[in-house]
Amino acid sequence: MEYELILRIFIAALLGGLIGLEREYRAKEAGFRTHFLVALGSALFMIVSAYGFGDSGSLQPSALPVAVACTSWPLPLP
Repeated sequence: MEYELILRIFIAALLGGLIGLEREYRAKEAGFRTHFLVALGSALFMIVSAYGFGDSGSLQPSALPVAVACTSWPLPLP
C-alpha cells in the first residue's frame, strides 16, 4: 500500500512538473515550480483525505475535498 501511495505522489509531481516545463517554455506566468507544488499538494491532500482518517465507516473519503472545492458555491452544502 505504501508503494502505491508513493507512486501516486510521484506521478502527480511528474505530471505537474511536465505541465510547468511546458509553460516555462512558452514564457507563461506560472512555471515549473508552481505547477509542481500545486500538483504535489493536491495529490497529498487527496491521499490524506482518503486514507488518513482510518476506517470511520460513516464518512466518505471525498467529503473533505468536495467541501473545499464547493466553498464558493452559492447553495449551502447538505
